[in-house]
Formats: sequence, C-alpha cells, structure tokens
Amino acid sequence: RIAARAAARRMAWLLGERPGERVGFTVRGERVVGRETVVEVVTTGVLLQRLQRDQELAGVDVVIIDECHERHLDADTVAAFLLDVREAIRPDLRLVAASATTDAEGWARLLGDAPVVEAEGVSYPVEVLWAPPARPVKPPHGMRVDTALLTHVAATVRRALAEREGDVLCFLP
Repeated sequence: RIAARAAARRMAWLLGERPGERVGFTVRGERVVGRETVVEVVTTGVLLQRLQRDQELAGVDVVIIDECHERHLDADTVAAFLLDVREAIRPDLRLVAASATTDAEGWARLLGDAPVVEAEGVSYPVEVLWAPPARPVKPPHGMRVDTALLTHVAATVRRALAEREGDVLCFLP
C-alpha cells in the first residue's frame, strides 16, 4: 500500500499535480481518484478484487504488473486472470510486465511473444555493514516500536555517515 501511494504521489508530482487529478491511487480503505484521472495505481489485492467484480475491466486500457518477479499467490492469480481476460473477452487489453530482476524472456513468452524493452541502469558500489542491536529487540506492538531499536538505528546511521562517504540505506526488521 505504501508503494502504491508513493508511486502515485511521485507521478502526480512529476506532472505538477496532486494525487487524484490525472494520477490517482486505490489501496484497501483509501481511494484518491477524480474525473480527470487517467492513471490509477492499485495494489495487487485491489486489482484482484476488481477482476472478480468486473472481468472486462471496463475503462481500463493497460495494466502494468510492476515488480513481476515478486511471486506470491495474489500476484500469480492476477497474472493468470489478466491473461484469461485478454484471451477470452478483452483482446484489446494491453499487459506490461516490469521488473529489474525478472526472467524477461519468460514473461515475454507468457504475454504472447511481447517485445522486451531494456533500460540500462547505473550501478553504484554498495558496502554492507551488519549492525545488530546489542540485545534482542521487542517485536512491534501496533505502531509502537522498541525505543532501543530506534536509538540503535540512529547511532548506527550517524556512525556510518561520519565514517564513510556517500549515502546510507537501512534495512530494518
């Protein structure tokens, strides 16, 4: 849900707009679209529910399956439904599979010998620094996070910024 909101906000910002104008989003419990919306970013779960209600996907011209390498039940079910819908009732429905790390040729075959478009990215050197806390961290309770974890993360980031050049990317439990 966070990614769907963030993607929509970024696209809207690039257009000089707010979400809900030409670019909107729908996640469980929140829908921000308007009459002018032409791009709607949705979660896999929302798309699956929409397919169950309206197999024709009325008003939809293109579905982009982003991060198609992420294999899970909802994503695989959505892909199967979309392929069936396109074959049986919506041959005009365009499907795009996007990923930085997937088997492009396999997806191209699955989508009916679709062309593969490759974009060259820039790779940067990455140094991995493993910095576990000194003591076990209590699991989060609702929105509450163990303050010891926050203190440890802040200290680790400060140390990394002081000792090294460049940016810091943290992966947390």
